Amino acid sequence: MARLDEQRRELALSLRALAIENELTPTQARLFVRSLQISWQVPPIGWTERESHEQLADARRLLHAASILREVDGQASPDSLACYRRAAELLEWLARSSDPVTRDVPVALLAAGAYQLAGLPAMATSLLRQGRYGAG
Repeated sequence: MARLDEQRRELALSLRALAIENELTPTQARLFVRSLQISWQVPPIGWTERESHEQLADARRLLHAASILREVDGQASPDSLACYRRAAELLEWLARSSDPVTRDVPVALLAAGAYQLAGLPAMATSLLRQGRYGAG
């Protein structure tokens, strides 16, 4: 493996910590709970627009890391698939929360694409069938 690819892989793997299966960071957990509360139409937990932008930025970083890992390690890279999946989850939760950040970015569509890249076509199809593409 070329030195540049090794460095790119190391950097991408450092972001992999945001995508550990069955484990959420505290902020990811709060976003998930908030998306459920909004869909259940109960008062949501406190949340700032800044937190939404940070989660969108994390999703973008995970998508970038996933593409690097896929390029370096191959199509079936478990690390790449995990990054795509967590990015999809973050994007889906932002979309379900109808956060202001979803007004300019079609996060539900991006989530569907990330689920597809993660090898989860049923999740992608489900989001697409809902027809909610992040329009707030």
